[in-house]
Amino acid sequence: MITLLRSLGDHALSLDPRDLYVLFQQHKLTEHPPEEAGDLISELLDGGMTPADLLDSYEEVAGRDGEASLEEAVQGAHRAKRARQVALEEAAIVDDRRSSAPSDQREAEPLVMGDEVDAADALSLLDHPVWCSDDEEAVQALIASAMDKIWNHAYRDEDAAVAQVEASVGGPWVERIRSEFLTTYRAARQVQMPNNYRSEMYPRLMQLRVVVEAINRRRLLVLSGMGTGKTLAAMLATRIDNAQRVLVVTPNNAVEQWTRALRGSWAGIEVQAKPGNRVPQWQTSGPQYLVTNFEAFSYMSDGAMAELLEHFNIDAVIVDEVQFAKQRSSDTQSRRRRQITRLIAAAGERCPDLMVLGMSGTPILNELREGQKLIEMVFSEDRADLPVETTRHAAMRMFREMMRLGVRQRSADLWPIKISRVPVEASAYLDDIRALRRRRATISSYEQVLVQAKLPIIVKAVDGPTLVVTQFVEGIVEPLRQALVSRGLRVGVFTGENKLATTDGYSSSLDEFIDGATDVLIGSADCLGTGIDGLQGRCHRMVFATLPWTDGALAQIVARLARHGQGHPVDVVAPVTTIEYVSSSGPQVFSFCSWRWGTIASKRALALAAVDGTLPTTDAALSPQKAQGYISEWIDRLEKGQAQLRRQRPIRVPLVFTEHEDELSARRSFGDLAACHSRWNAAVSSRTHQRLQANPQEWELYHTDLAATRLAWQVHALEETTRHCSRSIGLVIGAFGCGTAGLAEALRGRHVVHSFDHLAISQAVVACDMGNGVPLEDASLDLAVFNLSLMGRNWRDYLTEAWRCLKPTGQLLTWMPTGWAEDHRLDKAIERAGFQTISTETRWKWQRIWAVVLQEVPIQQQRGEGASPGSGDD
Repeated sequence: MITLLRSLGDHALSLDPRDLYVLFQQHKLTEHPPEEAGDLISELLDGGMTPADLLDSYEEVAGRDGEASLEEAVQGAHRAKRARQVALEEAAIVDDRRSSAPSDQREAEPLVMGDEVDAADALSLLDHPVWCSDDEEAVQALIASAMDKIWNHAYRDEDAAVAQVEASVGGPWVERIRSEFLTTYRAARQVQMPNNYRSEMYPRLMQLRVVVEAINRRRLLVLSGMGTGKTLAAMLATRIDNAQRVLVVTPNNAVEQWTRALRGSWAGIEVQAKPGNRVPQWQTSGPQYLVTNFEAFSYMSDGAMAELLEHFNIDAVIVDEVQFAKQRSSDTQSRRRRQITRLIAAAGERCPDLMVLGMSGTPILNELREGQKLIEMVFSEDRADLPVETTRHAAMRMFREMMRLGVRQRSADLWPIKISRVPVEASAYLDDIRALRRRRATISSYEQVLVQAKLPIIVKAVDGPTLVVTQFVEGIVEPLRQALVSRGLRVGVFTGENKLATTDGYSSSLDEFIDGATDVLIGSADCLGTGIDGLQGRCHRMVFATLPWTDGALAQIVARLARHGQGHPVDVVAPVTTIEYVSSSGPQVFSFCSWRWGTIASKRALALAAVDGTLPTTDAALSPQKAQGYISEWIDRLEKGQAQLRRQRPIRVPLVFTEHEDELSARRSFGDLAACHSRWNAAVSSRTHQRLQANPQEWELYHTDLAATRLAWQVHALEETTRHCSRSIGLVIGAFGCGTAGLAEALRGRHVVHSFDHLAISQAVVACDMGNGVPLEDASLDLAVFNLSLMGRNWRDYLTEAWRCLKPTGQLLTWMPTGWAEDHRLDKAIERAGFQTISTETRWKWQRIWAVVLQEVPIQQQRGEGASPGSGDD
């Protein structure tokens, strides 16, 4: 193997795994067992190590020691790879300074094979004598690989690629590729736009190539990435070919987009959409486009199909997002696929010159059989010769056919996509996840729990207009909306059940967002995957609350922003939850999100193997059943390992219940606001503190209900206190009983606020029993604030503690219900605590008291009052 790689010389730099596979296969190296370097060969084929790294390491070890072992060479190659990764990560961190999303775990999208290979390198490698020229299958694979590299070089740098191909000289393979490329390229550049084309968008090279290939071949796969302009390419091909009766089959939510694109781009054509079972009635005799959805073929009878063919003499068929016509198994195909396949075959019999374009950026989602059936549908031929097993050989064979029968440009060639995976500590939700498993909950329920941990990161990631995407809707969209609205953002929702605008004058929340009337659009993966255009002009930032199931679905969603009209690199933020715990075997980390993300985004997935020539390692298709099984297996291991320690869970307000039964149980246990007030006022603060620390849900439910009740208040103590404090700057303030720390948030940057409560909703709050003292030095505060927080039998102790913490010039501000303040003679208690009242006034149903510190020792301290909990008992 070393000798073989050495013989390539500098060509090893342009050798990628798909070429290596052919090379190793020709020289009988692909079937070696692990003990005979089979593991190393697999690593080279899977892209885990480059031939150049291995050779450099081998030569370095041999030069130093006089001989080299394969093991030492592999270790050196791994070190080189790690050093390169570190350098890339450091460069990415520097490049990410413009982004506000956390950069703890940023990663750039891995390069697809062939992206950085120039045309000259691809042709020179092909002409090397290392290849066995009598293997026709290998020849076809190498030609497909080289042609793919050359065209992708041309898409990136057209002038350089063409110049290199024109200057190339070599053997018969090189001459064949050179001739085919230049002939197609020159024909593409000679394409003349029809006179009735009225769009200002001039087609790119890929789109012009589609025109030439479609007209010459008549049947073509258009496999370019999402957002690269496949729709325009198909329209151009049919119009330049002067097609008169064109059938467009597309997903339901893309029908309107196709209709709008056709009418907006061409004059003198007639377009009808979704005719159902009726035969369309045309008003003109010019070019006609019938746009229908895949669902129409699910219930289309043979008679309806015959009537359509009789009255609409189809001479071109465009199947958009062809993966929607699914093949369920090796024996069963969906009715829609069967009917579409039959219609194309019948139309081809009636029109021998029929043009058929099968379009998809993700033609394979789960298995190679999808690619086989796609080819059979578009080309009306039996392709049982194509292997569909999950093997390297089958994937490379499918890649060769896809390249031979189609055109592909990758989205990343046009729009850089930056993916940020942000770690989220979710250990506090371990008990919730275990409880769900015991109830045999669905995977959606697990995601509802984990999204609670992601909410702060999601809210923080919103930077300008932002699209928030979730695979699941129930129990996820509403918490997302509430969290974003609480930050003062204007939020719209775009899901299957809710597309309503929040502002008058808009037909949907999508239009509302695109027009700038909302800041954030929360959309479901199903609704945003296909058929949506216009978002790229509004934003370039996307946050995934929960991930879709496949790499293809992920790419489709990202392409809503990474497409023509996008003027910025696209930022994608994906919070990744981790659960840390200690078991009998030591510290452990579990991350369902990492497993799911790594599975669907794997560059070794069959989808990319078929269209880009990368090599698959396993079947990476993910399903709800697999995901749920993965969590259950982990919990089984956890239970057997007996987890001993986990981190204190964060406090959650508003408190969101994943199950209605859980909410009913909590309310039966803790009651409403009035019940909480009664219970907290009847107990000394130390007992309340212990109870809330043991079960935070009581405190969370109280503040959740309090927030809802505040909506009906005419006067808000927090707002009035904020207004009072805004008259000055640079104060040190103590918020005693701060709740959700609203005062600290409102005064951020203007004053220093120390916040105290029984529980800490964030790191800015100190959890403590205020009756037992707060962790502040004597005479350290300028202002002490009690906003509706003098609760507990020993509430007078809070006032004494505030006096201790205030400077000699300090002030006290309290807001309490008027009835309570009068019944408990709050004004007298404040004076006995060492204060002199400046003003007492009633605002709505509150009594506001503003006081200053007296120099004398408080009467309570002189008499020893407040020394023990419960001294404030009434």
